[in-house]
Amino acid sequence: MALSYLQQYRLLVLRRSPIATRPPANFRRVYSTRSYDVWERGPAPVVVEHLPIAPAKTEAGGVAPCAQVRSVGARAAARGARLAYVERRPTPSLIPTRAKRPPDWGEVFGDPNALLQRGKAGDVRGSVLVTAPGRYRVWLQGTFDRALSIYVAGHRVGRAGPRELGPPGSFVRVGATELPAGPVRVRIVRPGNNLEPADGGTNRFVGPLVLDPVTDAPVLRYLAPRDAGTLCGRRLDWLEVVR
Repeated sequence: MALSYLQQYRLLVLRRSPIATRPPANFRRVYSTRSYDVWERGPAPVVVEHLPIAPAKTEAGGVAPCAQVRSVGARAAARGARLAYVERRPTPSLIPTRAKRPPDWGEVFGDPNALLQRGKAGDVRGSVLVTAPGRYRVWLQGTFDRALSIYVAGHRVGRAGPRELGPPGSFVRVGATELPAGPVRVRIVRPGNNLEPADGGTNRFVGPLVLDPVTDAPVLRYLAPRDAGTLCGRRLDWLEVVR
């Protein structure tokens, strides 16, 4: 979304997600639930320029080219402004379309990372690479009629659903678990039919399972333009010129 569009609103009500970008520097979070965050726009700082760091669809943030970072720093210096930025750690993920799954669970048209759960029981299994040990929140993207059980490193950490029927791109928080560094096995299990309301849906999909470091709350930081080079090679959510 364009910066000018967001600046029209005093409040933003955003669905929580492990890969969602933080709102611009002049917004602060004022309320939070398990599924939503509310952000309020303040008078300061004034955001002059906003540079989103284009991420993959399964990760938070990305690495900006060093030349681009230095260019933003030069423009901030010319305006007598400073830099604001949010750093993000990697979020390991399992992409269902690249994992072992039932043969009749086909890909969702227009989304190479999601599978249609074609009404029957089945499971998706694979592994993710955890680069640093610690406690991780477990999130699953999708819409779920039945309750899917989620196993990470051989332990059941929780479930997604039942009757979680949000819009495309929605994530459900499943639980949290301690993980070592290295490959970690993941399994997403869909049970068989039952007679509960909404159980027979055929257009439910399951997307990426994402591991979000518990200690990685997006923190807003400021930097003098002359130090822009220190951001080279670091994973950022975005970079801004602010006054």
